Amino acid sequence: TGKDVGRVGEPGDYDAVAISPDGTRVAASRIDGANKDLWLLDISRNTSTRFTSDPGADAAPVWAPDGSRIAFVSNRAGVNKIYLKPSNGTAPEEPVTALNRAADAPSDWSHDGRLLLFTRTGLAKTRADIWELSMSGSATPTPVIQTPFNEGRAQISPDNHWLAYDSDESGKTEVYVQPFGRDV
Repeated sequence: TGKDVGRVGEPGDYDAVAISPDGTRVAASRIDGANKDLWLLDISRNTSTRFTSDPGADAAPVWAPDGSRIAFVSNRAGVNKIYLKPSNGTAPEEPVTALNRAADAPSDWSHDGRLLLFTRTGLAKTRADIWELSMSGSATPTPVIQTPFNEGRAQISPDNHWLAYDSDESGKTEVYVQPFGRDV
């Protein structure tokens, strides 16, 4: 009904929020002074916990389908790279993309957790493109959609058969849907 039923976490400058698969937590980037870190908000207990604390800007959290990990983007290496961290915070974050001339930002996981989709910018002859990274086996990213236009914010359908994304191919940003065709 659109009725306000309550608030979660402390007031602050939040953006890029993501609800956990089980609906009990929210990951959000929050600007705190001159720093931007990820925070985990526990909905039932109304508590906030700092999830990252690097001086770089951490943003765009994406939960793994089982809720065990969070992918996010950070500029701590001088360019936006994707990092993974266990959602329980028991281990440090690890970079999963390492191309120094490109900037990467996660957008979605396949529903079985085997693929991570992300937007990559900064490559010659292309602008922003959609890439995938296998979470098992080869850690070499491969392009999914690579054109002279901007594509991004890719999302995989629950049955893994469709890919929705935005593109400015027509001259304005619009949503496109195409078969995904991955046996994941």
